[in-house]
Amino acid sequence: MVAKRLDTIVAVVVTYNRFELLQHCLQAVLNQDLPDDYQLQVLVVDNASTDGTSAWLAGRETAEPRIRVLRMSTNTGGAGGFHAGIAHVVRNSSLSVEHIWLLDDDTIPTPNALQQLLLQRDQFSCITGHQPAFMCSHVLWKDHTICEMNIPTPVWDWNRYHRYSGMPEGLSLVNSCSFVSVLIPTDFVRRVGLPIADFFIWSDDQEYTLRLSSLGYPGLCCASSLVYHHTRENRGVNLLLMRQDEVWKYCYGIRNGAFLHRRRGLLVGCYFVFNRLRDIWRAPVGWSGKLRLCHALLDGMLLFNPVVDLSPL
Repeated sequence: MVAKRLDTIVAVVVTYNRFELLQHCLQAVLNQDLPDDYQLQVLVVDNASTDGTSAWLAGRETAEPRIRVLRMSTNTGGAGGFHAGIAHVVRNSSLSVEHIWLLDDDTIPTPNALQQLLLQRDQFSCITGHQPAFMCSHVLWKDHTICEMNIPTPVWDWNRYHRYSGMPEGLSLVNSCSFVSVLIPTDFVRRVGLPIADFFIWSDDQEYTLRLSSLGYPGLCCASSLVYHHTRENRGVNLLLMRQDEVWKYCYGIRNGAFLHRRRGLLVGCYFVFNRLRDIWRAPVGWSGKLRLCHALLDGMLLFNPVVDLSPL
């Protein structure tokens, strides 16, 4: 009797100097309850951590055959880490990888989070005949409230399949989401290329999932797939809530956002600049921080030209 071939999923976890959170994340990932016809492997992208993460991962890689580690020579940010991790899986895997599951190192998935993404994707495709561009989880904060940083962007008819005959409850159509917990078909990756590594942090996930959605059908947010995002505070990305020590992150965000809006046309780009300048003026940071944000905004509108990696995968 010939054994049935198992479909392989690779979880790509990007980490940098969050040793304790990474331990909890990997334990939760490895403890996923999966359907019998799937197997899970884990690729940890270590962005040149300096807090003992690298040594601990070396031991885990030896002890746990499902874990592999990709060690970066420098910190490439979340964007660079996911770019490198996805490329490594698609180009170097000895297995036939069907899906890639992207997670931050401070994400704690519930035991059936991945199972629900798989089962509800299959059920949706069977009923509608459509293959969603991606499947994303419902992201909660530590106190079980919705995580403000990780709310997907819905399409105009986001509730089209609510109460649809035979459809799982709580599926919403979305065209972009974060990389906190998103399942992507590998053949879609080969069609759209890789995330933009030059973004460093912020907007790389939005741009990439929008690119996936452009293939013809949007993604799905699955309410029954729950993950917890252990951010320091439950706040969205908002210039009016920014602290002085966060200016560097917002500089990346505003530069990347300006580039994405500029790419949509001059009027869209100018509208973005007008709104961001207004927010920068009102932001609760000193003048040095405001000037850095203005410089990042101009950089994104005039000079920043990141490369979208469309090389063969």
